[in-house]
Amino acid sequence: MPDNMVVSFDEMLASIPALLGFVPAESFILVAVVDEPGSAKRVGPSQRIDFTDFASLPAATMTHLARGLKDLPVVALIGVVATNTSGAANGLPARDAVDDAILALRREGLPEPELLFLPEFTAGARWSCYQHSGHTGVLPDPALTSAALAATVAGRSVLPSRDDLRRRFTPGPAHDRARLNPLVAQAAHRAAIDDSADNLPALRERLARIDNAIEAVQKGRFPDRDDVIADLIAALSVPRLRDAVIAASSSEARLATEDLAVHLWRLAEEPYAGNLAVLAAVHAYCRGDGAAARIAVDSVTTVTVLVRFLLVSLDMSVLPDKIAEVFDGASRDARVAFDT
Repeated sequence: MPDNMVVSFDEMLASIPALLGFVPAESFILVAVVDEPGSAKRVGPSQRIDFTDFASLPAATMTHLARGLKDLPVVALIGVVATNTSGAANGLPARDAVDDAILALRREGLPEPELLFLPEFTAGARWSCYQHSGHTGVLPDPALTSAALAATVAGRSVLPSRDDLRRRFTPGPAHDRARLNPLVAQAAHRAAIDDSADNLPALRERLARIDNAIEAVQKGRFPDRDDVIADLIAALSVPRLRDAVIAASSSEARLATEDLAVHLWRLAEEPYAGNLAVLAAVHAYCRGDGAAARIAVDSVTTVTVLVRFLLVSLDMSVLPDKIAEVFDGASRDARVAFDT
């Protein structure tokens, strides 16, 4: 590990649940440490796959994970095998897969990785190194790391499992969606007419209602009236209105926009649901929650240019700051158009 890392080795391992947004189990996690000129080294992209996928195709898996790291100033790599699967006599499982993974990362021209085994991400769990038997330690409480504190301050929750994260993207009751769908269709028809006629006063009013709804969510108030929900779903299906809120003025506004999009997505049918899922995915990605962004974008049934962009960016582990720059510019342009 680099000498000037901003966190200790133990804390870096304990920070993984906060970096991912959930406590990983039966997983392989690859964490990159990157160099920031003029500052300390920091934890960069953190990628996770199922342990079974890693164990069955370690070389192909590493080649895939490495694609997004080649253009970054990576100075160290830490791989974590997190599984309760029993290992060989020395207690380290999937050793052959780990050896293949190390060779694959070397072939990709990346720094020599350090591969660790950790049975679970709980305080007091002992981790061990595959390459150096004397390199071992005890995991501190993941809930007390600086990464966990930063997530709490930003309003993010570290969920107990990836399944809990998936449950956030569970559609609402079918009868609610069936009741709302005709109202949404009517509202979308009116919004499309305003959009095609370039009716800026009407579109500005719709944008103001979206902005007001985002502010209300920041205060814990979600829309619950059918006509209001239908109006918001329809408005966010207009591309230039969606683009206007695809960026956020603060981390609180970004999380609120994402939460509003998910709330509306649960009550929407296609094609409107896909627009909301993309909006949620963008904001999740920009705030550093790649797992939530992946789940959101995977729910989209129609693959658009924007969906492809998000999927490629996720696969390539493009840094959230870079993604945010793209969408911040698009959002500014969309709002300027409404002001002309």
